[in-house]
Amino acid sequence: MALASRRRSAWQSVAPPSEQPARDARTPPNGGVFDVRAFECLLAACPASVCAFAGYRLRYYGRNANPVAFDGPVPHLSMTNGRQEMDVPYANVNDQRLYYEDTGGRGPVIVFSHGLLLDGTMFSPQVAAFRDRYRCITWDERGHGKTATDVLPAFSYYDSANDLAALLSYLDVDSAILVGVSQGAFLGMRCALTHPERVRALVLIATQAGTDEPATLAGYRALLEAWIAGGLPEDIAVTIEFILFGPDWPGATAWKEKWRAMNEANLRSAFAALAHRDDISDRIPAIRVPTLVIHGDVDAAIPLARAQAMKAAIPGAEMIVAAGGHSVNMTNPGPVNAALDDFLDRHQLTS
Repeated sequence: MALASRRRSAWQSVAPPSEQPARDARTPPNGGVFDVRAFECLLAACPASVCAFAGYRLRYYGRNANPVAFDGPVPHLSMTNGRQEMDVPYANVNDQRLYYEDTGGRGPVIVFSHGLLLDGTMFSPQVAAFRDRYRCITWDERGHGKTATDVLPAFSYYDSANDLAALLSYLDVDSAILVGVSQGAFLGMRCALTHPERVRALVLIATQAGTDEPATLAGYRALLEAWIAGGLPEDIAVTIEFILFGPDWPGATAWKEKWRAMNEANLRSAFAALAHRDDISDRIPAIRVPTLVIHGDVDAAIPLARAQAMKAAIPGAEMIVAAGGHSVNMTNPGPVNAALDDFLDRHQLTS
């Protein structure tokens, strides 16, 4: 059978032509579900090739016909020399290897950017709530999560903004709704200023346009040095937990384990980016996209007044205050999700 015929056979086994919607070159003909069992015949014609499908919902039946469902976000599915392998989704951009997860789908794109010492999984409550109507992309920023490296040169939030813009290009996304928490919003605002064509709207959670007070930075620096010197003693972990989550949040234990796995190079570079960021208060009036500010009423890291000042400086920005601390999207996701849903609907960002 010719290669083109094998390709048609694989596609047509998933959905008959009458049911196949319009698509671009990256979309499987049934709109995001691909039957790998049917595709094995195609791979048999070129067993040395590697075929990867990322960001789509995959259903792999395998040779025993037992279904194994990957209900996005999913890793790449690769086949080399007839052997199936699962490849973690990374984007090699800006001399970085950025880990990301992509639910796929045809809805508007929302990109979620996490806070300091966290990773893309902090948006699990939002991805679960919005993935049926939106294409949700999370990613791990420099020095964090699965993007972390053994050595991390100094970087700024402008570098991170460029990383985000490059990730959008890598994923063939022209523009997106940017949702960021704390440092994720630092880079989101800078992306809106330096790459305005890539930003449809901004959601700024637990953040500010200015810089931290010297005394605050001195306190963070002391925590950092004690962390590095002692391998994150429990008292330091509890202090960081309080700053990021507030007291007694049940999910904090898992994050403490992640923090203990972070190395000195990543910690120092990530803290330096925070400490040396510039004040963009006089620049954010240039932001001209719909903007929603969300802040916790007991945020221990950034005073509410800083968020209110930022909201006042961005033309047309809206603001809600939710019960919770710095990572309010995790600790109290209900009102955050409701505010985000209402914002997207009112600004006609649902298509």
